[in-house]
Amino acid sequence: RPEAAELQTLLQNWKRQLAHFRECPQDAEALVKAGESPSKAGLDAGELAAYTTVANLIMNLDEAITKE
Repeated sequence: RPEAAELQTLLQNWKRQLAHFRECPQDAEALVKAGESPSKAGLDAGELAAYTTVANLIMNLDEAITKE
């Protein structure tokens, strides 16, 4: 589980990503259309793209890759 400071960092990153994808909806659409599985109809592409980038950030952390 993330510590309070880590959680704050993730939340700040999500907000920054969401702001970007709201300003550039074409970037959000391009990201959520990538891959083999289509996103569900009716989902907010900007929000989904922001969550996707945060999930990517988490999965690239050493803690997600290495069991110590």
